[in-house]
Amino acid sequence: MARHAQAQVSVLVQYVVLRGDLVEKWPLGALVAQACHASTAALHLYREDPATQAYLEKLDSMHKVVLRVRHRLQAEVLYDVCIYTKCLIFVYIYIYIKVDT
Repeated sequence: MARHAQAQVSVLVQYVVLRGDLVEKWPLGALVAQACHASTAALHLYREDPATQAYLEKLDSMHKVVLRVRHRLQAEVLYDVCIYTKCLIFVYIYIYIKVDT
């Protein structure tokens, strides 16, 4: 029986992280607008990176995953982990938005 080599498909994913505490305090439209700003800013900041260029080449198959952290501290920890591990996730988190608590 012949072995068939499996083609490895590399799927690029952009992760957008929302703060759960803002979900409860902000109007939905404002939160969606901030997520859009974050996504666009990440693409702009890393526009010269080959992975970003590859992501932008396939407009019909862009993958995004939206995640939620509970609060600002969790967002900061996630950011630090991504920086420390040099993960290939382009994370641009709006963690320094001033919110009245």
